[in-house]
Amino acid sequence: MNPLPAIVAQLQAQAEFKAVAGALDFAGLTEVAPVKTPAAWVLLLKSTPAGNSRATGPALQRETDTLGVLIAVKHINDRMAAGGIDALADARSAVRSALHGYAPSSAHTPLELAGGDLVKLAPGCIWWMERFTTTHQEQASNG
Repeated sequence: MNPLPAIVAQLQAQAEFKAVAGALDFAGLTEVAPVKTPAAWVLLLKSTPAGNSRATGPALQRETDTLGVLIAVKHINDRMAAGGIDALADARSAVRSALHGYAPSSAHTPLELAGGDLVKLAPGCIWWMERFTTTHQEQASNG
């Protein structure tokens, strides 16, 4: 049950972004400013299962996925990035409008806000991670 492709498609429908893709890790992404901005990458950051809800039979567990949307916006000739604040606010608003309350599949709950923070302030680029959570059920195939 991979929710990432549906979330990428949901963000690609937003006119705000010039580039949207899925990614496994963001460490390498932030090394070079993207050519087209605003841009966004969708990542699965964490998956946390709850305990087994059954006393007998195959295990059934509720799993919470924390998803991240890494946003990149440009700022020009501004060491403190003040010129990029409006662009970042617009990009964050577009991500929240597209994803908050969106269910990536019939098996997943609608996405809920889970915070956000500055990842990196680099020459010419602001990197921000917006986080969301969703849950789904996982049933063991053995047991």
